[in-house]
Amino acid sequence: MGLGLLLILLGAILIVIEIATPGFFIAVPGTILIIYGVLLALFPELINIPYVPWILFFLSFPIGYITYLIYRKLSPPSPPVTESYEGLVSKVGGRNI
Repeated sequence: MGLGLLLILLGAILIVIEIATPGFFIAVPGTILIIYGVLLALFPELINIPYVPWILFFLSFPIGYITYLIYRKLSPPSPPVTESYEGLVSKVGGRNI
């Protein structure tokens, strides 16, 4: 139970960091840690089975990719809202040269 709660806490901290500084996808490993933490809190005997940590390790890659796709779907990439000098290069009077 202790390891599960620790993983949930670490995952929550990573998600809070992502909220404070968005764009680094720290929420992806945070979500994975929360999922693993819930699994270990509900089924603490899983950690005693020799091959389960390896299964969880290899499952983290597809779970991470799926989580990444979900977060990309929630907030698709878009051009910046404000103009910067890099975006104004080669523009004259609002039109491209």
